This record gives sequence, C-alpha cells and structure tokens, in this order.
Amino acid sequence: MTAWYRAGTAAVNNGSPNVVGTLTTWLNQVVAGDSISFDAGAKWYEVLSVTDNTHLTLASNFGESNYSGSYAIQRTSPLWSLASELATKIGALLAATTDVLSGSGAPSDSLGSDGSIYIDTTNLVFYGPKAAGTWAGTATPIAGVNAGFKLVFDSSTSMADPGTGEFRLNNATLASVTAIAISDTSAEAGTVRPSWLTWDDSTTTATRGVLRLEKVGSGGSVWAEYQITAAVTDNTTWGQFTVSHIASAGTFTAADEFVVLFSRTGNTGATGAAGASPGPTFTYSTTTTMADPGAGAIRLNNATLSSVTAAAVDASSNASGNPAVRPDLLTWDDSTSTHKGVLRVYEVGSPQNFAIYSVTGVTDNTGWVQLALTYVTHAGSFAASDNLCLAFSRTGDAGAGDMTSTNNLSELANKKTALDNLTLKGADIASASTIDLDAATGNLVDVTGTTTINAITLAEGRERTTRFTGALQLTNGASLILPGAINRTAAAGDIARWRGYSGGVVRCVAFLPATGKAITPPSWSDITSKVAHEQGKHTVWIPAAAMVPRTTTGAAPGTAEMATNKNMVRSLDFDATTQEFAQFEIAMPKSWNLGTVTFQPVWSHPSTATNFGVVWALQAVATSDDDALDVAFGTEQTSTDTGGTTNDRYIGPESSAITIAGTPAAGDVVQFQIKRNPSDGSDTLAVDARLHGIKLYITTNAATDA
Repeated sequence: MTAWYRAGTAAVNNGSPNVVGTLTTWLNQVVAGDSISFDAGAKWYEVLSVTDNTHLTLASNFGESNYSGSYAIQRTSPLWSLASELATKIGALLAATTDVLSGSGAPSDSLGSDGSIYIDTTNLVFYGPKAAGTWAGTATPIAGVNAGFKLVFDSSTSMADPGTGEFRLNNATLASVTAIAISDTSAEAGTVRPSWLTWDDSTTTATRGVLRLEKVGSGGSVWAEYQITAAVTDNTTWGQFTVSHIASAGTFTAADEFVVLFSRTGNTGATGAAGASPGPTFTYSTTTTMADPGAGAIRLNNATLSSVTAAAVDASSNASGNPAVRPDLLTWDDSTSTHKGVLRVYEVGSPQNFAIYSVTGVTDNTGWVQLALTYVTHAGSFAASDNLCLAFSRTGDAGAGDMTSTNNLSELANKKTALDNLTLKGADIASASTIDLDAATGNLVDVTGTTTINAITLAEGRERTTRFTGALQLTNGASLILPGAINRTAAAGDIARWRGYSGGVVRCVAFLPATGKAITPPSWSDITSKVAHEQGKHTVWIPAAAMVPRTTTGAAPGTAEMATNKNMVRSLDFDATTQEFAQFEIAMPKSWNLGTVTFQPVWSHPSTATNFGVVWALQAVATSDDDALDVAFGTEQTSTDTGGTTNDRYIGPESSAITIAGTPAAGDVVQFQIKRNPSDGSDTLAVDARLHGIKLYITTNAATDA
C-alpha cells in the first residue's frame, strides 16, 4: 500500500472540520491520525475520524477560504505501520508454509515439520517456518508493539537536529525530561513532520496530548510517557516538544529503536453560562450625597470605601425591566440584633473589587432606601457605572436576654433563684504553695490540708470565697495582700473573700474567723515594730572572727593594716592550692521557715599579677536536742567571684539555694562549713584569698518567736 491517497476531489468550508469527498473511498483508505492537505502540502490537517467513503472530520477547523478541488492524504497514522508490517510477514509465512500449528508457549522441536509455522497464542509470537528440524531463530512478536512510527534513540541531550529517523531527550534521567527533539522522518524513511505538526492543535493548551515512547521488542518493559504542554517548535528538519513527565520504566540506550505513539487531548469545551448573582445588582454612582441615586443605581456616602457609613440604594435594581427590590431591602434590618447582617458589595465580573459592611439600620424613603453601615474590610475599588451586586446575609435574632434554669442560671425575673444559682459551692481545692481559684467550679470552695499558701491565681475582676478545713499559714507578699499586710494563720472554719487585680495581684478583701470575733487591726506600734521582721527574707552577717578554722586543714586567721589610713581587717586566709575550711553555728530563730538559705562571700586578696578568680562554697547541717555532733554536712552551693585590685573589698554573687541536711526543725542549731575550692577550674587566684565574712540569707514566716 502506498503512503499517499489522492482519488477524487474534496470540499471543505472555512471554520468547519467537515470534509465531503466526490468519487472517494475513504472508509478503507484513510484512518484517524492521517494527514490531509488542500494546497499541495503547504499546510496539513490531522484526520480525526472517517465517517464513510465520502465524509471525514478534521481534528481542527479549516482555517482557509472555502475550498473544492484536488487534495492529498498522507498515511501518517501509527496504525498503518502495524497493518503493513503484519500483512507482509504473515503473507510471506503463509506462502512458505505446509501447515499452521498453535499452542501456549514456545514450540518444541518435535512439533511440526520443516516449512511449518507455529503461533504462541499466549505470548502472541509467530514461529517459522521450521527449518532443519528446529524452530530456533524463527520467533517474531505479533503483539502490536510496532504501532506508530519508529525512531532511533540518540543519547545526546542537546536540543538540536537529532539526525534522520532519530530522537533526543534533554535529560538522561527519564523523569527529569522537559523537552524532546524529533526528526522530520521516521527510521523507516517515511515523512512524519505533517503528523507531529498537528500534535499541538488541541485548544486544551495546558495538555495538548500524551506522547508514548516504547522500545521495540522490549515487550513493554522499556517506555516513557509525557504530556505535551506547549506549542510545537517547528525547525523544518526536526521539531522540539515541551513535555512533562507522566511515568516511565526501564532505561533508554543509544541506537535502540522506539515506536512513537501520540494521543491527542480533546478541545476545551465551551464556557458555561454565568450563574445568577446572589443578590440584586445596581449601577454605581460616584455621587456621595445621600439622596435618591436614580433608577437602578447605588451611592456610597464616601469615596473612600473604608470610610463609608451609609449607602443610598434605589428601590429597583438595574436588571432587565428594573424589577422592584424595595420589599427585599426593607427586611435587611429585621434582625433584633444590633448588627442586622453582613453586606458584601462586589463588582460583577471582577469580584476581586469588593467591600464588606455590617448593616445596622434601614431607612425607607419610598423610592429609595438608605442603609446604615459599619465598615469591615475591602479590596480594590469601584468606578463610575460599575455593575455592583449586593449580597446580604442576615444576622440571627438576639437571644431572649434571660438565662434558663437548664443552664443552672434561672430567669433573671426571679432574682433570688438567679443569685442562688450563681453562688454554688464548688469542688474542694487542696492547699499548696500556689492555689488556682480560677479553676474553682463554684463561687465557694473549701481549701483542704495544712500547706502554707504563698500565692493565689485569680484573674482580674473575679471574686472567690474560700473556707479553710484545717489550720494553715497565709503568707503576705507583693502578689498576695492580706489584711494589715501581715502573715496570718487561718484556723479550721475561717472564711476569706479574694478578689483578683491586674498584674497577678490577689487581695483578701474580707476575712471572717470561725470564732465570729472581729479581726483587730494592728496598732501603729505593732506595724512599726514588726514590719522589718515580716518581709520573709533576712540578712545575717557572719564575720570571719565568728568562724572557727578546722583543726584539720583549717584556714589561717589573719589581720592586715591598710597603708595610708591604717584600717584594720581581720580575715581567714584560704590557701591557693590546698583546700582549707572554717565553720560557724547559728541557733536559728523559731520564725525561720525551715527552708533553704543562700550566701554571699565578702573577701579580698593581697598583691598578685594575674588570675583573680575565687570559688567559695558553703554547706550546712541542722541538729536538734540530743542529736549527735558528728554529722555529715549537706550539699554545698558555690559563689564564684573575680578580684583584680589588691586590698579592694569584693562581694561575690548570691549562691543557689542551700539545702540544710539533718531535717531541720524549729529551735535547731545549724552548723555551717565554708571553704575555698582551689581545684575548681574557675578558681585561678595564685595567692591566699582573704575571707572577711559572709552575708547569710534566711527566710522567716512569723513575726516573732513567741
């Protein structure tokens, strides 16, 4: 069969895909994918389908003037390659065959005789003719892998003419390919340019069609599929195609033969009709006076959309016939809520230009309606005569205003019941250093346990009432303010009323003892005599002279006289290399809270050139009446400081909290041990460090030791 068909004449009209033939036999001579030209090959059209011998349809509308006359059809469809090749092979096989055999799988040499052929019906493979008693070397696949036209793979990734009958990819990785170069002729020397010039004809521009490249003889194991996503670049002797990878398998090797198949995407369908506007439409007037805007028009009272507070809307919309919309507009304030609803004003056809307002009122002026508006947001702008749509969403009515008993908040008309429901007792709260009254499930809660309370969490403006079930200490402070600004011991049955203030401050606004006796306010003398003892943290100065050097590796007592003014300094001198110790005792006051302590060293050093760091450490143990004296000290905490100037006084930073060993109890004597840590990497002072004393910080929780 020849590559061309020209019998008869053809007629086609501008803008139509339908072609009518005279004295033509297209039904058996033309297939989808062939190319047809009406001007001696200057322009080619792809054949989409063949109806009968005298009617076929183009893949795109005819773009020239109405035409009737001679034509030429080139058989470029991939279908012709398969049909021609199979016909030739089968004809040759049958001519030389004495018998035809079939079965599943490859034939054994014992089957058939010389000249026989065999068809593997499972794998679709022809064998034969059998020669010299064997089927070896006679297998021919018939599975249709040769559909389409053939090209040879050129492994170069440069987008240039790949050479006659060849193609290239712009990336060696199949999944990364974005462009393909294809020759204007196939590997079988047939012209394919008219065919691939139609591959971008689809009006669906994002995806013109799907291109499949499959290696001949691979049984479908080596292939790649791509979407053609742009117009074909025609370079006359080769074409370039912009593609997007879909899927692939196997590896392409230089000089391999591939079948090229193309499936065209259908044209983009017509745009559907625009949906109806969600509200009435009006013509925008730039006049800002609140008066009748005219038939089918709308005005805003300010040219700046964010400053609009009112709109004048005509009683009729600008739709065909100017239908009345006043009855609808007058319902826009029916909600009993303050904000009647949300109004979205947008330009029809350009909805990116819009403004949103809250409607707060409607005034009926018979021929027009004025809307009271509160600005919410907007984007873009409106111009004179723009067609604007008003889309309104109504706010639900306001609630009845009374609280229902089902929510444990009875009708406010019954004030007693409402008050009773709002003052329920909540779940108990355990005493702790900080208690959370925000989490209370009722206005009144019992506080259980005897743990000292140092802070209360309660949001500003809230009030809670607590009743204490056991005796405990309430600690006055900056964030927990008690009556008289003093610590208070609550007894079982005592009641306190708390109110939250800003900054996390909670104040006791009322305190009622269980005894019913009034709280006697402190006298001025009480305040002046106690205020210094009720701030919690106190400083105790321990001079070096009050310390005792240990018998074993004790620090050396020392004195120094200053050169000019003869100031005398008494110290304990701690060695730069050997760790030395000193100790002192304090009978702790009953007002001590039995908690941790901290310290600051006060020290100096004699003359030295460099390296001035000193690490001081303090540890302690408590002993009670009849306790052994030979007891282990607790964990030490350190204070690291840096000197630098000879005979200057240095006060080190406050240490971390020191836990006193021995389980301290009221009235205990606490023994402290101080030392220098010369082995610490931060202790670099190469001479004795002179300790003048320490500031010891303890915390009290009572005004006196009574």
